[in-house]
Amino acid sequence: MEVAVTERSTLPEGAILSVRFGPTRRQAPLETLEAQPLKFPSAVESCPEPLKIDVLQPVGSVRLVLRNDETDYRIGLNSSGRTGMAIGLSIRKSKGSEGASAGGGDGGALPGGMRLDDKVMPILGKYQ
Repeated sequence: MEVAVTERSTLPEGAILSVRFGPTRRQAPLETLEAQPLKFPSAVESCPEPLKIDVLQPVGSVRLVLRNDETDYRIGLNSSGRTGMAIGLSIRKSKGSEGASAGGGDGGALPGGMRLDDKVMPILGKYQ
């Protein structure tokens, strides 16, 4: 299933559309969704639940560079008009993440449970 934005009225600049369909949630900036739809793995017929739609507006942001020797962070957030916003985070490996790639995400997973590394590394080995 795909959800595309066809119209938006008086929504704030920088707003983010968040849509939940069954157990899957997708979100993206409204500007992006005017050109590219949100895609869901299920068909409309397979989920009797209604869509849950939220329009979100960022109040602060920051980029955090993770360090291998640190797990706990206290981060000040950049925001316009608000001062003193901060958040504490504890970042640890999740259970079963030993085999995940450093890039995060799906760890290079391919259909059938194969990983990208499983296909690419034997090929690269021929040229070393």
